[in-house]
Amino acid sequence: TATGPTVVVIDDAQWADEASLDTIAAIGDRLLDRPLLMILGSRPISGSSPSGSTDPDRHGEVRLRLEPLSPESVREVATDTLGRSPSRQLLQDLERAGGNPFFVLALLDSDQAVRDQGPDSARAGIDLVPTAVRDTVVDQLSELDADTREMIRRGAVLGSTWTASLLAEALGRPVSSLTGAVEEALNARLLVDDGSVLAFRHDLLREIVYGTLSPALLAGLHLEVGRVLLSQNRPAADIAPHFIRGAEPGDLEAVAVLRRAAAELGHVSPAAATELLEHAVALVPEHHPEHQRCLVELIQSYVFSAELERSSTLADDLLAASLPPQFELGLRNARTQVFFLRGFARRAAAEFEAMVPIVDGQP
Repeated sequence: TATGPTVVVIDDAQWADEASLDTIAAIGDRLLDRPLLMILGSRPISGSSPSGSTDPDRHGEVRLRLEPLSPESVREVATDTLGRSPSRQLLQDLERAGGNPFFVLALLDSDQAVRDQGPDSARAGIDLVPTAVRDTVVDQLSELDADTREMIRRGAVLGSTWTASLLAEALGRPVSSLTGAVEEALNARLLVDDGSVLAFRHDLLREIVYGTLSPALLAGLHLEVGRVLLSQNRPAADIAPHFIRGAEPGDLEAVAVLRRAAAELGHVSPAAATELLEHAVALVPEHHPEHQRCLVELIQSYVFSAELERSSTLADDLLAASLPPQFELGLRNARTQVFFLRGFARRAAAEFEAMVPIVDGQP
């Protein structure tokens, strides 16, 4: 201009139509001899980028891909937005955004974030996905090829990270058939590839994609994924969450997986093992022999979780029923531990003595 150099900034160029982009490019061509800097900001849509202004050899054009915000930068943004230092819980919640500035600001602008940052807040976290973020991701998904959408949604059921072979098996397709879909998802910056596994770029993306799936379909999808993982001999603790979400009452395969997962976790996380066994008990019909077995294991898990009252109450109810010797032995062993831990030494000794004839009578 007559007064000096000029900077023109056009943001959200991904939404511009071809005619608008051609006009922008033509302006740049006609003003090459002027002190003009044009900056276009764009987010990837289906792996594409604004045409008419993307040729890096065009008049010295430079293309920059912005990296995610660092944790320190996210903290600064949160402090500036809220007018106070963010809580530790809030910063942990913001990690879901993966350093994406748009997602970070949307989370911070949500009513939940502002409310939880109040002086009386005990948690100071974010539990909801802001509508603006959800709508943006849903729009981006709608621009993808149908195969790519299906792949990403199945990936959301699998979890945050997965190998290409596992994803292909979950889809019932060969790995080679995923090439185009994976490439499109990577170009759209929905997924990342670290060389060994694929993953959602942000946890928030996975949450939103998962939320687009019909609740009526989710149970079946989780069950399919669980069986795929089971066929690959994955740790039961990795398989169990899928059977919890997908299994129906009477599914003894799911019960076996949950019991195995509880055994794997029992010494590491008794509370998690207890939760798994509670799900297993809920799946077994009361008249089935496995029901008593699961109840005995649950009673023992209550002991390890220091839930002595629940263990004692359930054990009393079960002992009133007729039990096979191996189940009664496990039950009385749990009762012995409960009495001992509660300071009832005589009752613990009596329970221990009641175990002797059971042991002597077993082959």
